[in-house]
Amino acid sequence: MPRIVYVDKPKDRYFVDKRGNHVLVKWSPNFAPRWNNRYWRAQRFIDSAVLYGAESFITFDTGDLIRSGRRNTKIGSGWIKWGERRGHYARPVFYGRRAPGRKGPKVTKPMKWFQRWRNVHGDSVVRQTKKMVGE
Repeated sequence: MPRIVYVDKPKDRYFVDKRGNHVLVKWSPNFAPRWNNRYWRAQRFIDSAVLYGAESFITFDTGDLIRSGRRNTKIGSGWIKWGERRGHYARPVFYGRRAPGRKGPKVTKPMKWFQRWRNVHGDSVVRQTKKMVGE
């Protein structure tokens, strides 16, 4: 899987300070790789925390919905996908179902497992990620 480039190395630049001196701002050659590695590790951490943390909020019947999330997600890509062609039931479970042929209110309660997981664990994952990146 190709890594996403978050940070490019800035160009070295000359500035003139208040006294008229020319100052060269030279960036470290490992600036971009170091920060890209930090952001990539943080993205992998967030993806796995969301994918495996939200499993406790997903309804469990046969386990296909949870397995489809594990199958369809590439950790570190930033995209988490539950459901697939065979698991097309993920959308109605997430948003709730209506009675067949009806346009009225929803019959089943929407699960919205990601929002429920984020309300419970989101702040702690953000704190851990900031610590990991070094902010």
